[in-house]
Amino acid sequence: MESAQINRWFPAPTYFKRVSIILRKQKDYAREIGIIQLYWQLCDRVYETKRKDGARAQLMAQHSGLKAGFQKRYDKAKLLLEKQRAKD
Repeated sequence: MESAQINRWFPAPTYFKRVSIILRKQKDYAREIGIIQLYWQLCDRVYETKRKDGARAQLMAQHSGLKAGFQKRYDKAKLLLEKQRAKD
């Protein structure tokens, strides 16, 4: 399979969300943040690949929506990590 073929679809958010939930329960906020950032990077990669192929408005909405779905969780994890580091 070509690498361009691999980057044709946005990653399924469900799996990344589940991993971030597990990491939150383990109080591993740094890794939770890392998983969310990885998801965002993968979404960005797909977006850039598809954008070059000419897709525009619908693609932008999908890209923004997928990333926004993790923003609240990301912000909370950052806050919890700061509190955890202040405590240590």
